[in-house]
Formats: sequence, structure tokens, C-alpha cells
Amino acid sequence: VGPALDPNSEDIKTIEGDAKLDANGQATVACESPFKDNPAVERASVAWRADVTSMDGQTLVGGDTATLFTAETRLGVGAIEQAAEPAGVKVDIDALDPNDEKVNDVFVRADLFHVTTKTVKEQIAPFVYRYRNTDEFAKVASQESKTPAALVFPTSETGRYVVAVSAPKIKTPLVSDETTVTGEKPAELPVINETTFKIEHRTEPFLPGDKATFTTQAPFGGVAWVSVETDEILDTLLVPVKGNAGRIELPIKKEYAPNAAVSIYLVKPGGDKELPRERFASTNIEVRRPDRELKVEPHLASATAKPGELVRGDVLVTSEGKPAADVDLLVFAVDDAVLTLGDWKLPEIGPKFYPANPFSVRTYEALHDYIADVAKLSLTQKGFTIGDGGEEAITNTKNVRKEFRTLAYWQGSLKTGPDGKITFEFIAPDNLTTYRIVVIGQTKANQFGGDATQMVKISKPLLIDLALPRFLRDGDQVELRAVARENFTDNDEITVRCVTDASVKLLDADGATHAAHREAPTVFRFKAIVADVNLVPTKIRFEAVSKSDRQMSDAVEITLPVQAPTIVRKESMAGSFNGPQFDAHRVMPEVWKHGRGEFNTTISTSPWLPQIYGLPVILTYPHGCFEQISTKLLGYSLLANLLEYLPALRERDVEYRATLERGMKQYADSLLSDGMLPYWPGGSTGNGFVTCQALWSVNESVNAGFESPADLQEKLTGAVTKILKGQIPASRFEKCFALFVLAQSASNDEFRSESQELYLHRNEGSDEDRALLAIGLHRQNIMSRERQQLLREIDVPIKERAFNPATFTSMTRAEAMRAFAFDVVSPPTWTKQRKQQARERMAKLLDTAGSLSTQENLWLLLAFKSMLGAETAPTLSNATEPRGVLSRNGRAIAWPDSKIEKVLAIKGLNQGALTFLLQAEYSTKEVDTDRVDRGFRIERVVKNLTDSNRVGTSEAPLKLGDQLLITYRLNTRKLQNFVALEDALPAGLEVVNPNLALVGKFFQLPPPDPQDRLLGLSYSEMRDRSALLYFDTVDPGSGTYSILARATAAGTFRWPATQVAPMYDSRFSGLSPSSLCVISAD
Repeated sequence: VGPALDPNSEDIKTIEGDAKLDANGQATVACESPFKDNPAVERASVAWRADVTSMDGQTLVGGDTATLFTAETRLGVGAIEQAAEPAGVKVDIDALDPNDEKVNDVFVRADLFHVTTKTVKEQIAPFVYRYRNTDEFAKVASQESKTPAALVFPTSETGRYVVAVSAPKIKTPLVSDETTVTGEKPAELPVINETTFKIEHRTEPFLPGDKATFTTQAPFGGVAWVSVETDEILDTLLVPVKGNAGRIELPIKKEYAPNAAVSIYLVKPGGDKELPRERFASTNIEVRRPDRELKVEPHLASATAKPGELVRGDVLVTSEGKPAADVDLLVFAVDDAVLTLGDWKLPEIGPKFYPANPFSVRTYEALHDYIADVAKLSLTQKGFTIGDGGEEAITNTKNVRKEFRTLAYWQGSLKTGPDGKITFEFIAPDNLTTYRIVVIGQTKANQFGGDATQMVKISKPLLIDLALPRFLRDGDQVELRAVARENFTDNDEITVRCVTDASVKLLDADGATHAAHREAPTVFRFKAIVADVNLVPTKIRFEAVSKSDRQMSDAVEITLPVQAPTIVRKESMAGSFNGPQFDAHRVMPEVWKHGRGEFNTTISTSPWLPQIYGLPVILTYPHGCFEQISTKLLGYSLLANLLEYLPALRERDVEYRATLERGMKQYADSLLSDGMLPYWPGGSTGNGFVTCQALWSVNESVNAGFESPADLQEKLTGAVTKILKGQIPASRFEKCFALFVLAQSASNDEFRSESQELYLHRNEGSDEDRALLAIGLHRQNIMSRERQQLLREIDVPIKERAFNPATFTSMTRAEAMRAFAFDVVSPPTWTKQRKQQARERMAKLLDTAGSLSTQENLWLLLAFKSMLGAETAPTLSNATEPRGVLSRNGRAIAWPDSKIEKVLAIKGLNQGALTFLLQAEYSTKEVDTDRVDRGFRIERVVKNLTDSNRVGTSEAPLKLGDQLLITYRLNTRKLQNFVALEDALPAGLEVVNPNLALVGKFFQLPPPDPQDRLLGLSYSEMRDRSALLYFDTVDPGSGTYSILARATAAGTFRWPATQVAPMYDSRFSGLSPSSLCVISAD
């Protein structure tokens, strides 16, 4: 009755606008209520959100929330059937003020309406009918009272009743509620269809011991078979229903928690003149188990603290109002800004351990329900500066803030005492921020609870915040900025001093004094130039002291990485020479000598040193796809004996192992429901090749001593077996690859039928298919003649071929697979001479390991290792000058991280033939890079979305806070696959990640230009120093993709060239011209 709202949905409206801050940094914003035309809206929650570009160049997001009401007093009504005498409708009425406090003595009028439904059955097609229900309202009674009111309306008829309540003497919207009166008399109720009826019950969860009342609205009465069900039948009972408006009462048991389905099968027996009738309906109920719940209440001794002070708190845990002893608690404190960035909320703990029961019992016409998977929670963190280094004496400052931690405290082994309490304490970090205290508890009795409401603010009376870039590039001219704030006096003067090391030179005075006001930011600027050709991280420190009180001070220090002003080149070269001396500069390329950077030198007695270099290339591939992750795992586990030649193994072994363990965890996190893996983490489409190679890598890693995540190996094995058996769509190559992987651990004849099928259809596949099939047959020790035939068929010159994105094939990989198959199977034609020729061929191909793809390096190394034989090379003398790092097997020595400009002359080596390997990472001294087109043309176009006239030049610089659209335009003449684009950003720009919950509310990409062809992004990584974009397919012609960025630091910054290249085809690449980016703070 009256205006209505949909109770199952929220009506959300947004109003946007602009406002300018006045001289005091304030602005007034106002708008009309967007719901003013809907009288049904009594209460609206309004969220004001403001996006302000601050003086320090950061985007501040703040605001407030409020609840607005259309009237000072709101009415509330609840109507239920009163079964006891006097039978009828029981009505409770209350009035509330804006604070949700009850208001007494409000005069109210309650009108009772009897609702009858007229139903017409219509035929809309042959054997297709529908029911049209029309409600008619008849006012049957009225009562007046004052709040709080409890009224009873006696009724004589069964059926639906509506109570409408108004307050005649004040302005407030009318409210109403509906209930059903049950009984033997026939009621005119809505008809849904021929098979079901409506069930009503309260929506709030029931407790064990409650009696749940279900009201049925059916065309007839009869006998109801009531069944309480989840994935099994919990209870059944027979209940007589005397009228079509029926009432069924069900005692609630604890076994029904957390939810159950109540099914009602209503039957009316037939007679001499009447056919039997039946209807079926079901409804869900929620049941709470207080005995499973823990109430967790953390308390802090103080809600504020200074950096370095002790933060103390305690936690009280109760269950059903009593202290809970022996509760295992996890307590941690995390920067609330990080949680807000990802819109993180503490999930309900109980439902995670007691998930909803599935409704999967078939009774009569009951259907299966569908339970959605719980989405994985993620916490995103980006762009936090970490300080380190020694502390210098500073006048008037007691401590230098260096410990900037996102996670301030973590303790996972706390246990409550008999009083249900624990205490905790931690040292407040140097972050001037707010930390949220999160507590999660559990007991051996499977009780769970949590809380994340307590927060502690870390602050000081005088504090100084940094407003610096996340990194710097050599040659940048940067404005080093800090923002001081004080809250101990209304007016003061603050002196700030900037201290830098030799890598960053100040262009003006190192100190400044400015007037300061309570809680108002005061910005200090110091212009500097970065002069760090060695790219050593630089330390920057700010010291602030109050003029009125010298004890009020603050100091903060951070270390910023310094990057090259141009793209970094990674190159290597190898060769042989005769000892006992070696001059690295004499053999290195001239282009290296004119660059700046570092190089590693490795010398070995083994002639195979240049070929073994392909292994660290595999282990350091930069892209995050599962093909490369699985190749790294295989490289480490299968080729471990080759790592013995690498002198840097000891230093890098921990790094390698951590990378590989993280890779297997990524497998487990991205595994799809059918056990398949996508090509990119987080993808939704399985990739057969990647899934097979992932299983191969997991098997080898487990054999090498790594621990696999639970069920990962089993699930991958199941998916690969389905690929082989044709139960998952797969190519012929993927089936052969699946057999190759599964045959490593399969028993004889386990896959004989699948092997025979693949052999019979071998002509439909490639030479790589035959090579893998031959190895699979050999590992199963079956079909000996067929193995020989497969090898004869591929013992022909390798054919030219284009890269195939489905199988990752190439001419080089095909040659390596063939050689590997011959060496594994060892047919009679595989003589020592042929083996030697094949090994030399593999060695020649491995000479260019740095330019080969992961697949080419992997299979070349596998083939090369299988044919290497016993090593006869002598050990190297370790009495060299200068001293180097000896490999584990003693056959190689390395001199890492030598400066290119410094002479490296090594003496004291073995006499005789030796091999060397030089690996350099360097940048050219020419900071300006010209365009390079090698099958790709890449253009970088920057558009200022804030003000198009500011383009980032010295004549028209960008301003702090400007929002930029960076567009990359790619042009290629042929189809390219798995293309990687990397843009090394200038230090003054920060990429906006709209996928973050908080950022996404304020930033969104504008619609693309209809004249541009938008490239399909497959994966991206937005890092502090670069943006990495990946496109699985780039069609011939021109295509564009854009990202958002904003200006966050002032200065003149180097912007290196944008690079683009296919991940599996080194013949093609492209570079955009480098540029400068000028940003002004004015």
C-alpha cells in the first residue's frame, strides 16, 4: 500500500561536479537529493568523495558519509499472524528519529486491508497456459494509538492482509507490511502455475531450538510431506494442512546449520468426484550456531603513537557470552592505506570454514542448486619506499625515520588464557600513517571469529613527509620536495635541511625556513641534478626543526634506486684463447667500450662454456607467462649438473629456488576447474601446451626435492591425461606432448591404445610430433619397430617453418627435438660419428643462446646435455690475479660486476686452451635514442587529459597532478604472436592502475578513437619503473593501446625508448625515439 521500493536491490545514483578550493583550502559542495521524487525513500546513505591534487603532487582521496532522512521521524511496522486467541493479525509499530532512537507518543493510525486475488487462467499457445492474478484491497478495520504500539486485529477470514500505518499529525511517509492468516476457510490467493505454490517465512536466521513457521499459499489444502534437506535428507515429517492458507511449524535443529532447504510436497487425495491434486515447493532457511562463533574484541591502550613508541593492546575472546580459553589467535597490523587501495574488508570467517550446504537431494521435482566458487582475496601493494643505510648525527633530531613498513606487526601463535585474553605489543614503525589491527581466532572445537575495527595512528607533533619520485635516472633534474606539518602551535617557523650524497647534487642552498600553521602543509623545494654514472642507489634525507621549540624535530631518510637514462642492453660474447693470461678489454666489442655499465667474465677449461650459458638465460627470462615459468622450473631441475659450471650459482641458488617455488604456487593459484592452466596467470582459457609442460616441470621439480602445493600434481596429471585421451580438445602435437610427459612415470602399456592411435595418425602431425611420440613409446618400452619407423621418417633435412603460437614450434626447436629423440631412443643408425656431429650442431646453435626463445634454449640444452658424456676438462687454478669466484666443480672461474670502463687483466690462469664468456649490461653514453624498425614500428604519443595545451616540453610543461593518456601505436606488416611491449617510464610519472578498487573510482580510460584499431591486451604488469604490456596476437597493420598515468614529481626527466618485440622470434623488434618529460610544480 503506497509508494514502494524493491527490498532485494539498492537504488544507487551518482552526482558529480567540480569545486575550487579557496585560500584556506576549503570548498563547499552541495546537491539536491537524487531521490526527491520518490516518496518511498525515507533514508538515503550519502557518500561524499573528493579527489584533490595536493601540494606535494599526490592525488588525495577523502570524503565523508552521512545518512539523510526525508522526515525527522520515521515509522516502522511489522505484521505477523497471531495464532493464539484472539486469532488475527498482530501489529507492532515504532517511530525512530535520525539517530535510530525510538520516539514515544507519536500518534499513529493503522488500517487493515484484506487482500483477495482474482485469478484467470489463459491459454497463450497450444498446451501453454498462464495465470493472471489481480489483487483487490478491502479495508476491514482501523485502530489508533501512540508509539510504541502493539495492536491486534481480530480476523474472521483467511488469506493475505496488509497493514498500512501513517502519522496524521506529522509529515512522514506511510509504511506497510503484509502477512497471511491461516485456517480452514478457503482463501483467494495467487496461483503461480500448475506445479508449485508460495512459501513464506521470516528472513532472519533461526537458532537451534527455535520453531520456524512456514505459511503456504496454495490452491488447496491436504497433507504436506515436509523434508529438510542439504546434500542428504536430514528430517521428514507429515503435517495436515486444513486449508489452502496453511501453517507448518518446524523445530530447528543444530544439524541444519548453516543452511538447509525445506521442501514441501502437498497432496490432496482424490475421491469419487474429484481427482487427486499435488503441488511442490521449496525454500531455504539460514541457521546460526552461536556455539561455533567467537566474539573477538581487540582494545588498544592508545589510539595514537609516535614512531619508535611501543603500541600495546589486548584481545578478549568470548563464546556465547563466556570467556573462551585456548583460542589460537593471529594478530597483525597493516597500513590501512594499502587495505583501502584494494577495498579490502575482513571476510566473515565462519562461512569460509562452514560453507553453505548444497541443495542436491532430488525429491519430486527438486532441481540441483549451483554454488559459486569463493573468489580469491587479494591485497595489492604498489609504490612503497623502503629506507636503509647508516645513520649520521643530526643536530636537534633524536631519530631518523628509516623503517617504513607496510606490515608493522605479525604474530600467529598467540593463545588466550582462562580469562579469554591475550596481550600484544610492537614498536611503531616510521610510517606516519594509520595501521589497522586485524585479529583472527580459532579453537580446536572449530569455532571461528575475527575483528578488524581497531586502528592506531602513527604521528608526531612535527613531522615531515616525502614527496619524491619512486626512482631517479642519471641526468634527471629533479625537485626534491618535502611537506612539513605541525600540530603543537598555531603559528611557527620551520627550518628544513636537505642532505644528499654524491650521486645527487643540490643546485641551490641545502636549507630553507618557512612559516607554518597548525595542521597546514608547508612545502619545501630543493632543486637537484642526478649525476650517477655508476647507477648506485642514492640516499636523500630531510631534517626539520621548529624555531619556537628546538625539541620539536623530525628527520626522514630513504634510498632511491638510480636507473640508466636509456634502455639497458644485455649482450654476451664467447670464444677461446690460450692461457695463462686474459685481457677482457682486448676481446670485448667496441660498442661496449663506449657504453657504461657492468660486465661479467667467466673462464673455463671446458670447451662447452658458451653453450652452458643458455641455462642462466632460461632462468632469468623476464616474462611472467606460464610457458616461461615452467621452462625455468625444467631448467633448474633437469639441468642441475650444468649449473655446476656457473661460479655465481652459490649466490643465485637461493634466488633461483625462491623463483621456482613461487612459480609452482602461481600454478596452484591459476589452475582452472578442469585442471588446465592458462597461458597467463589469472587467465580463464586453458592452454594444452602450457598444461603439459607445467606437469613435466612439477614432476621434475618434485624429483629434485622441491615441495609441490597440495593436489597440484594430481590435478595437472588428470588434465594432461584427458588431453591424451581426447576428453579435452587438443591438437595432435599436444597429445604427443602429453604422452611424452605422462610416459615418464606411467607403467608399461598404460597408454598403449592412445599410443597406437597417435602412431596410426602420425601423418597428420609434424616432425616434432613424431620425435615426442618416439620418446613416449621408448619410455613405455612398447612398439619397438614403430619407434624405429618414426625416427626414420624424421631423419631428413629440417623444413623451414613459421612460428606456430599453438605449439611454439620453430626450426631450431624442431632440430633440437629430433636430436634429443635420436639420443634417447639410440637406434642402430645413431653412430658415434652422427652423435658427435649432432653435438657440434647443438653447440653451434647454442652460441646464440641470448637471442633464442625459451623453447629453443630448453630443447637445445636437453639435447646437448644428453650427448655431452663424461667431462674430461681439468680444474682451473684458483691462484689468479685478481681472485675470482670458483664454480662448484672447479672448472670455471668468474669475475662478476666489473665496470666496463675499467681494465680487467687476469693472470695466473692454466696453460693451454681455455674458453671465455663475457656478459654485459650497459647503456650507451648517447642519451638520445633514434627510432629502430626491425619488422615493427612503435610510436609513443602522450595526451594531457587535464589540459591539452600542456604537452611536457620546457615551453609547455606538465603540471603536478596532470592526468595523461599514453598511447602506443604498433605497426607491422605480418602477423605477430606473443608480443611484449616495455616502456621504461620517466621518474616524474606514475602509471595509474584502474584495477585497484580505490583508484578505479576516480580514473577511467576515455573511449578509444574510432579510427584506431584497439589491440587486444592479454596480460599486463604495471611496475614503478616501467609498464609491460603483452599481446598474444598483433594483426598486420596499425593498432593502438593506451594506459593512464599522472604527473607526481617536478623536474626534467629522461624518458627512454619504448621497446617492442615478439617473445619467440628475435628477428623482429622496434624502438621508439627517447624523449624528455618536463613537469612543473607551479
